[in-house]
Amino acid sequence: MVIHEKFNQTASRFPQKTALQIKKGEYWEKLTYKDAEAAAKIVGAFLISEGFKKGDCAAIILENGPEWPIIYLGIMSAGLTCVPLDPHLSIEEIRNLLIDSSTRVVFYSQKIFADNLKQAVEGLGVKVIERLSDLPDLSKSQNILWPQLHTEDIASLIYTSGTTGKPKGVLLSHKNICSDFTSLQKTGFSLPADNFLSILPLYHSYSFMATLIMPLFLGATVTYAESFSSEELMRLIGESKVTILTGVPQIFSLLHRSVFSKINKIPSFLMPLVLFFVRLKVKKEMSSLRYCVSGGARLEPDIGRDLWKAGFKVVEGYGLTETAPVVTLNPPQKVKFGSVGKALPGVEVKVVKADATGVGEVYIKGANLMRGYFKHPELSAQVIQDGWFHSGDLGYMDKEGYLFLIGREKEMIVLSSGKNIYPEELEEYYLRSPYIKEICIIPRQERIFGHLKESLTAVIVPDLDFFAKQKELNIREKILWDIETLGRQLPAYKHIMGFVLAREELPRTVLKKIKRYAVREKYLREEPKEQLNQDRNFSDEERLILEKDITKKIIHYISKEVNKPVYLDSHLEIDLGIDSLSRVELGLGLEALCKIKIPDELFYEISTIKDVIINVEKLRGAKAE
Repeated sequence: MVIHEKFNQTASRFPQKTALQIKKGEYWEKLTYKDAEAAAKIVGAFLISEGFKKGDCAAIILENGPEWPIIYLGIMSAGLTCVPLDPHLSIEEIRNLLIDSSTRVVFYSQKIFADNLKQAVEGLGVKVIERLSDLPDLSKSQNILWPQLHTEDIASLIYTSGTTGKPKGVLLSHKNICSDFTSLQKTGFSLPADNFLSILPLYHSYSFMATLIMPLFLGATVTYAESFSSEELMRLIGESKVTILTGVPQIFSLLHRSVFSKINKIPSFLMPLVLFFVRLKVKKEMSSLRYCVSGGARLEPDIGRDLWKAGFKVVEGYGLTETAPVVTLNPPQKVKFGSVGKALPGVEVKVVKADATGVGEVYIKGANLMRGYFKHPELSAQVIQDGWFHSGDLGYMDKEGYLFLIGREKEMIVLSSGKNIYPEELEEYYLRSPYIKEICIIPRQERIFGHLKESLTAVIVPDLDFFAKQKELNIREKILWDIETLGRQLPAYKHIMGFVLAREELPRTVLKKIKRYAVREKYLREEPKEQLNQDRNFSDEERLILEKDITKKIIHYISKEVNKPVYLDSHLEIDLGIDSLSRVELGLGLEALCKIKIPDELFYEISTIKDVIINVEKLRGAKAE
């Protein structure tokens, strides 16, 4: 069966049931299965009437909401191939993917995709559609000839936003997608009575399967949120009776931190009692929530275990875009934390070329396996051999068939000593430091006594909010202390031998996997020449600050002292290396420069050059009065 026919079959069973709903302000917009089926047919009929043919590509550049599945199902009914794209890609990236896929029509949202969409499609002969309400209803017209589709026809062309560079187009057939649903259905994990909260972007195969195909083929309800604040989502779960929350490890890490940061100082003998009351609160406020599903990246075992104790039943699974996507899932009745679960019915998984510890590459076989990479038959032949997909993931299986993942084969670090490092595993360990918000571990070569030696270096994003709460100023010193302390529990070859502090979030894929190539490019290669202050984009307030003579004097003085460029947003420690001792010297120097007295405590409250200038100005003004 093909996708839209499967959905229509479900719609005939549950015509009046709510299929899609979204909270807008104080009101709910709801569509029944009958409404959604009719709306999808309007989209399909319009595409056919416009002359688009079976196999043509139609792109969706849209935020999550009821229109997304309606458009997708309409594209399917017209026999076209859907190309779901990330609305936050640059115009150049969008244009390149539209050209690569030969897309002929684009459905998009003005809300999140700026006016310059015209630049992306200029000269491509692409039709652009913004509002479904503008489409005529031709679904019952005798002139519409609905195409005959086959299960092997391509339903989706999904471009992966991988961790290692240029995206590849994955060809998924109707059979691939429908078979993965069937495998999931056989686990009994979800029911028609379920209500799925859709928060992950639908242009990714994980969210697409978990919060579009799965519920709409079952006859369940999908709930969308306009706000993504944790408080609003928790309120929405309680109000709309959500039963299944699908997320990525980062979401559950934040949830874990919000729950356990408040109780982690409680004596261990009281913890069972405290957790009992936490579970009561969770049950009261989110009584409908049956399961939380984590996928897309590895979930730290302790986080899953702790959340389960707190009343959140977090179940981890595993899959890839190339496998449509779900491969394994933890059985809720017997979860193994740290494992991604057992192979789904109809899917085969094996670990090959295992080393002495049992770790090898994960191979996958099943009807859910992609048709291949778009325009890259040579790549397809490399990864699919004798019906088995070579995933590139490393892991091992226990005696009960549970799969445990270690990391990506391409990301595994082999040191000059021959030791293997799995960076994701090591990053999880070092994230035990509450001062570290994000960390990416990368190998680095250095020449020591004439020999090239490879060691581990890290790019670290400090948790500045935590530093502020703890009234800690020496960011580099504190992180160094934690890294060295944690490192004592590890063999020497796993020690971090150097680190770079970063102020911005690390570059990640849509499922929050670190893009290691981008981190290396940005932080561990020679920096391009810095822009001058006057070349940057500033607010009106910042421009006024920059025009002042005192600003120029302060920036010139500090730049000379630290021997590097200084900007308004330069962080005293992260960017300029000014720790608590250096702040004393900085204060003395500014006192002499600006002819003012600076209170000692002031330099323990400010963090950027802009803060310095604003506070110096206040002190000069007070002196003048």
